[in-house]
Amino acid sequence: MYRESLALRRDLGDRRGVAASLNNLGNTALMQGDLEGARPFLEESLSIHRQMGNAALISISLANLGAIAVQQDDYVRAVTLLEEAASRQRGLVDRKGLAITLSTLGEALRRQGLLERARTALAESLALARDLGIKRDVVVCLVNLAAIDGEQGKIVRARTLCGEGLAVARDINAQDLMLGALDCMAYLAYAEGRNERAIEIYGAVTTHRGAMGFPRSRRDSAEVDPVLQALRHALGERQYAAAWSAGSAISLDLAVAYALNETAIMS
Repeated sequence: MYRESLALRRDLGDRRGVAASLNNLGNTALMQGDLEGARPFLEESLSIHRQMGNAALISISLANLGAIAVQQDDYVRAVTLLEEAASRQRGLVDRKGLAITLSTLGEALRRQGLLERARTALAESLALARDLGIKRDVVVCLVNLAAIDGEQGKIVRARTLCGEGLAVARDINAQDLMLGALDCMAYLAYAEGRNERAIEIYGAVTTHRGAMGFPRSRRDSAEVDPVLQALRHALGERQYAAAWSAGSAISLDLAVAYALNETAIMS
């Protein structure tokens, strides 16, 4: 339907309609997980919005393309797109859009190792998200800020931030965000030398990711897999397997409570 609409609007010279159809096609591809298929539609839509000078739609298109670039691990391109989007959103006083864009920008900067720039973007996003009540973005910012602190060895503060993010994710029943926060808590346990605890949480997360259809992204797997290998080496096969089995046997709710130190019961 959208392709037929696009062809008709091209024939009519309806540029605004063409841009809308392209955006619809891009969003449909995104919902199907086809990032490469979505990108050219959204890029052409952005080009038309630029020609027409539609500031609001330009900022939305830039933010969407930036988010795609992050998912494709193209962080340099993502930062360029997202910084322009954020600049335009400031001019439009689009606080909600700015909060979400800065959160995505912070992740892209963190993935590049630009930790202080990432912290600045995430801190601003977090303040906006708290003020606006965008709880999903609150969780994303807290977990990314925790990851930055974890990479810099500030484990106590990282655990506080990640714990808050995990609690908020539980409050809004955002299972995908709970799993991401649990991965962070598992890493922090590893960083503190609490190896069995780390494996127990990783075992729970991995099991529930498989059951719920939330597999780790390629970039997240690239961070987690070396940690699991190090834990296997540190604990030995038998102890590693026992801890993994204990974690994989518990419910997601219990895993969250365990990570938050609300219970010591693992089975």
